[in-house]
Amino acid sequence: MAEFVPQEVMVIIASCIPVSLTFGERDPDTPGVETKLLPLRCASKAWRAAVAVAVKDHPGCGYYVLGASYASRPERVLDYARVFGGGCRRLTIMENFVGTYFPICRAFVERLGGGLVSLDIHFDRYVTAAQIIELGRLCPRLTKLHVEGCGYDDWEAGITEDDIDELAAGVSAACPLLEKVVLPTWGYSPVETYAMHFPKLRCLNFTREEHQAYEPPGPWLLDKVEASANACLNATECYFDEPDVGAPLPDLPLAETLARTSLRSRLTRIEFSPTADVRVSDETLLCLARGLPALRDLNLPCERGGLDFHKALCRARPELTRLGLGWDSRANDACVRHICERLRLESIQLDSGSACTAAIVDIIIASPCARTLREAEFNDISFMNLAKTLRLVRGCPNLSVLRWSLSEHVFSNLYRDLTAPGYRDVALSFQNLISILRSRGGRLESYELRDLIKKYS
Repeated sequence: MAEFVPQEVMVIIASCIPVSLTFGERDPDTPGVETKLLPLRCASKAWRAAVAVAVKDHPGCGYYVLGASYASRPERVLDYARVFGGGCRRLTIMENFVGTYFPICRAFVERLGGGLVSLDIHFDRYVTAAQIIELGRLCPRLTKLHVEGCGYDDWEAGITEDDIDELAAGVSAACPLLEKVVLPTWGYSPVETYAMHFPKLRCLNFTREEHQAYEPPGPWLLDKVEASANACLNATECYFDEPDVGAPLPDLPLAETLARTSLRSRLTRIEFSPTADVRVSDETLLCLARGLPALRDLNLPCERGGLDFHKALCRARPELTRLGLGWDSRANDACVRHICERLRLESIQLDSGSACTAAIVDIIIASPCARTLREAEFNDISFMNLAKTLRLVRGCPNLSVLRWSLSEHVFSNLYRDLTAPGYRDVALSFQNLISILRSRGGRLESYELRDLIKKYS
């Protein structure tokens, strides 16, 4: 009867059949597939064709993981690629699989038909630069490549420090669409090693990673930084995490270098990890703010200074529209008042350990930011209970997205009130909070309250 059913209908039916990756019952080390698509594709040529079309967009076929345990039955892996590989867009390869079983790995990727957009290679001490480049040639549509924990601890095998230019240049030539790249750096940052080879990178990573096999690097390689900043024409963001080795986060020469590059006119966002080390000076931060006129979004490192610093920041870059004050911030109520009077913020973030008090809710509501604020994020702030949060949302008519990570004390009290009988007023307030944000086209985001948000929505 299949010949009387339009193919588009057959494709829709096949698309509704779940697909899940499993392990064989008799041999737990070999991969398998749990789905009724396999017998369906054997029913007729028409169903085989319909399944072949359906798997291209089937959510159950979009992601696959290869590991060393699969090498004992490579035919099972290759069969999956042959039947379901047309839909595979993301691939993770683990446990020395590429370096040890490269022919199997290459054959698997070949059968995917060049559809991969994301490739992750983790913990492979034997993988070589040439092997990664060869896989890249089979995946010309890649937008993300993540190579982590590879080549560090074996001096005679795998990727070495001398391979980085060859690896980056080869991968870049094979995969010209790459926007996110992670490669070994041997203690330096991506922007000092390989970023200049990938012109479509959107974020420049200045994080130096610690590694036992390497001595801490010295000062920033400013020539490499400048080359990356000028080469990555799509980059609009910079990211700094806590430095494990070497120089402080950004120092003053680095900030001055960035202000001289073409990044000056493009950089709109600088993010420090919320717990980033305080070795970065106020002077350096202000140099970045003054020297990058396109900057609009700034997440400060932790333990940032008080009123004088925040006054200087507002003078240096009054165009800021998004500001994160950082963990353990020394910003107090006076700082928030000055910020909200001088800046027209669309987003504000306050994290744990802040010197602020509950008075900032009324400070924000009374400021010009009450009209401009569209997003707010509060992480583990003890005074941001339901009443204060609802008051803030009501007082800021354009606030539509609220990210609310609750402190243990606030969460326990609120959860008790929302789940126990006799707290109707609390339930109504919580429901109102959700409703107001949704009426503005936004949402309440809270990991701790995710189940209750569904219940009261």
